Amino acid sequence: MVKRLLWTPLAIGFSAKDADTLLETLKASKITKSEPVPCTVCNDSAPHNMRYRLVRCSCKACAQEAPHAKCPWRGKTLHCEKLHTVDIFETGKHLTEIRAPTQPRLSAEMKDFARTMTAQGLTPVRIRNGIMRGFNLAPEDLPALAKVQRFCQHYASSKLGSNDYLKEMRKLVQDAAFNSEMDELESFTFTQDIYAGGLPVVGNGSDQNPFVVGITTKRLLMRASRDATSFILHVDATFKLNQLGYPVIVVGLSDCARAFHQVTLFVSSQRKEVHYIEMFPALHRIYRRVTGNEMIVDKVLGDADDAQFNGIRQVFRGNAEVKYLMCFYHVIAKVFEKTCAMRDPQAKRVMSGVYDMHFALSAEEFILTKARVIKQWAQNPELATFSQYFQAQWLTGRYTHWQVFRTARGWATTNNPVEQYNRTLKRHYTLHSRLKMGSLIGQFLTCCTSESLSGKTFASQPVIPASTLRRSKQLAAAKLLHEYMPTRGSIEFLLDDDDLTIPPESMRVISKPCPRVFDPEVGRTHEALMVTAQQGAHLSRMEIAEMPSFGWLVDTKARTCACRFYQKYAACIPLAYALSVRGQLGTGQRETLVYRGPNKKRRLQSENQQESGRPPQSGYALNRR
Repeated sequence: MVKRLLWTPLAIGFSAKDADTLLETLKASKITKSEPVPCTVCNDSAPHNMRYRLVRCSCKACAQEAPHAKCPWRGKTLHCEKLHTVDIFETGKHLTEIRAPTQPRLSAEMKDFARTMTAQGLTPVRIRNGIMRGFNLAPEDLPALAKVQRFCQHYASSKLGSNDYLKEMRKLVQDAAFNSEMDELESFTFTQDIYAGGLPVVGNGSDQNPFVVGITTKRLLMRASRDATSFILHVDATFKLNQLGYPVIVVGLSDCARAFHQVTLFVSSQRKEVHYIEMFPALHRIYRRVTGNEMIVDKVLGDADDAQFNGIRQVFRGNAEVKYLMCFYHVIAKVFEKTCAMRDPQAKRVMSGVYDMHFALSAEEFILTKARVIKQWAQNPELATFSQYFQAQWLTGRYTHWQVFRTARGWATTNNPVEQYNRTLKRHYTLHSRLKMGSLIGQFLTCCTSESLSGKTFASQPVIPASTLRRSKQLAAAKLLHEYMPTRGSIEFLLDDDDLTIPPESMRVISKPCPRVFDPEVGRTHEALMVTAQQGAHLSRMEIAEMPSFGWLVDTKARTCACRFYQKYAACIPLAYALSVRGQLGTGQRETLVYRGPNKKRRLQSENQQESGRPPQSGYALNRR
């Protein structure tokens, strides 16, 4: 027969805050039982639960008094979860009334603060520091870091869904599953396989039962509801977002201004062909349910991933004209790996040849450039192995579409737009930490809703990026970029060459190479410009390659230029300079009043005075002129 305990009431009908204050005055105790039961604390007739807790003594003084016996003291709390009133009872007496020194505890206010900060994604260390500053605690009164960690991790796991339990993941995904009555801004989940009731099937991540879940909104899917030739579909994987090691597949579009527009996010247990075959049919089906149309794709840009290539080919095989474009950065990264052990002259020759082939403006020019570059490589025995690798990997087979002429001017030739978006995911949503799967899906649901609220629009024509404007301004200030104007004594002026006669809306701009300086910290050279205006040596070479002696012809009305750099980006520094000189550069900034203050540079030029500082042509200190 179970022995009934005689409970002595200590508090009846206390508020939760007063009950916590009373419990802190008691000796140290440990919870032995905690469960919800029907409420007997209040008189509310509506059915609800209370939290039933049993505690026992954990005081070290009682343990030292009787090392081989348990303290007979017990405690009981009944917490109404509706009215938040608490009854406290006790039974038995402690073995000793001596109190052992207790460690600082988390008060109710501290716990509320920790819950709020945990929901915002802060780490326990930062939360503990916030408690110290916010509550003005001395170091000896600050709770131990282990206590803060246990509290935050338990709260995140039990209340915020920060765990990897399969049952919890299925409930989370199915609760957020798509239904036709959803608002266009509300994020939802979807999978390839669904149950009879329409709920998505969630696997456990094994080879036989993969975990593939997509997250998006109706508005994000509507971004793909346009002419297939007006966008490029980007597919890229990013890593180190969750503690299970699952990759995240980002699918989005880029417009003619190389701006990225997210469509959906996939969390997949692996990156095999079967996983891609499961992703894209799921995207097709959900797109059809939302828009009522088939998803038509003309160009897909990705990496040299056989699983991704095969998956896309099988899924989009209905689109006979779909083209798989190769990310040029991926090509350069692999070439760099092969050339990092070469001598600098050989590595430079290899990179120059690859860039020459990349900037070919037509298929015929590419064939001629390829033959010339391979012939140059064949003349050097050190490049024989690399030449065989490059021809087998990047000039034959499935990953050969990485040249400029494969896309129109201004379109992306690398996965840089989606790579920059991956940085945004890690910076704003995961805070550069690996989350539990439940937290990651929750953050992605928030991300899709937030992305739907952004006012991004598809660009109808290419734009000049801010980096090109900064570079043009810096080169013009360094007198490396200027308008071609023949002097009266020059041969061109005296001959009055017809080739130099240009329409009034055009301008000839001369671009000179920027000097490069060696940086010993990184062991390579860079341009003598501001960091935000610098550019790689091979890209800079394309700004002046094959430039006539009288400069590039820039049409400010049509916004065109003859340089190779413009043929890829639909923007270049000669065009930016010409538009700036003609006052046709619309930067989108608000107009300000004209500056009428003192201008030191103009005053010195008008007065023909020398600027402050040591004269540039001064001799020795005692030298007489």
